Amino acid sequence: MNGYATEFIIVAAVFFQCGRLQPASASSCESCHAETDPDLVERVRSSVHAQVGCHGCHGGNPNVQAESAMFDDTSFKGKPGRKDIPEFCGGCHSDVRRMNPFRLPTDQLAHYRTSKHGEQLFGAGDENVAVCADCHGSHGIKRPKDPASSVHPTNVPATCGKCHADAATMSKYKLSAAHPADYERSVHAHALRVRKDLSAPTCATCHGNHGAVPPGVRQVSEVCGSCHIREALAFSNSPHAGATAAGKMKACISCHSNHAILHPTEDLLRTACQDCHKPADGKALQVRDEFRVGFGQLRRDISSVSDELQKAAARGFDVGEAQVQMEEAKTALIALTPAQHALNLADLSKVQRENSNRLDQIRQSIREKIMSEGIRRLMFVPIILFLLALSISCAAKRAEVDQNHGRD
Repeated sequence: MNGYATEFIIVAAVFFQCGRLQPASASSCESCHAETDPDLVERVRSSVHAQVGCHGCHGGNPNVQAESAMFDDTSFKGKPGRKDIPEFCGGCHSDVRRMNPFRLPTDQLAHYRTSKHGEQLFGAGDENVAVCADCHGSHGIKRPKDPASSVHPTNVPATCGKCHADAATMSKYKLSAAHPADYERSVHAHALRVRKDLSAPTCATCHGNHGAVPPGVRQVSEVCGSCHIREALAFSNSPHAGATAAGKMKACISCHSNHAILHPTEDLLRTACQDCHKPADGKALQVRDEFRVGFGQLRRDISSVSDELQKAAARGFDVGEAQVQMEEAKTALIALTPAQHALNLADLSKVQRENSNRLDQIRQSIREKIMSEGIRRLMFVPIILFLLALSISCAAKRAEVDQNHGRD
């Protein structure tokens, strides 16, 4: 082996050993923080800001070591105070040129300023309110579609609940701390948790995210109506729409509540109406009673005929046409559910008449098929009797023949 080869091997071994002892880092920030807080470095590397690097947010020179990276560079920002965080994040997220490649909106900071959080922070100097890092995290920020993200739909209630479920914190603002727990027993939470429906409403759906504000009385029906379109249209044609416009009613939440929205039942018609309409208001309660009784009877009739239909199908009858009529009856009842928000008894009467006719036709169809089967069975009786008589006659004749053979 010549001298050049030997030197090459020695140099290579030295570099290899150094590489094992001190892995190469993307910046001097990581080389220092990896020793004091290795988890922090891992969170940054797995975040959406991994390519931005520490200096992308905090400034400084990542190409020099130790304190020179921070204090010898005028761009170093360090750790921002809570009041400065929105502007700190907004430095990039309000920049159209920087956000366009990622198809991200650039109005979050503007929205935040209009929110209750922003008003308290910038207007009242209250640094206890939520800022960007409280909701999104700081170094380990994930994409909203990532299930591990704190702003993924399944995690939004818990993220908001960090503050809004804290009774001590909420008492300072005269707010209830029960809303997160109320939400978890609502139909919206059921859709999110049980049905795994990521489009189900969360806190941000109704209140907004960066521009979070509680909707006013007159805006509630608009907020709910963005999903419940048919209910909102029916409500706009009801007597309650005028009461809401006058500020005498809180639209949807007067009957359904706000966060603990449960599946509506017939009993809701009884309890919710009585909160506003007293026994002396006979006309309004009469409308309520007609709807409650009408809905209950429709459901019972459909359930009863549906049972008859299933039994007929189990016996082998052809009930295809009747099943189509049954689906039409069920669809009419489903369509009436949002329509009842208009409090129009004519709509109820129309559905009752149409469904009554449909259900009568189904019943009649089932009876005719049962009767037809009975007639077919009766037709077999004479044939069976004839065959029985023929069998007896044949047996007697055979016995007679056997007896005659015995005599011979």
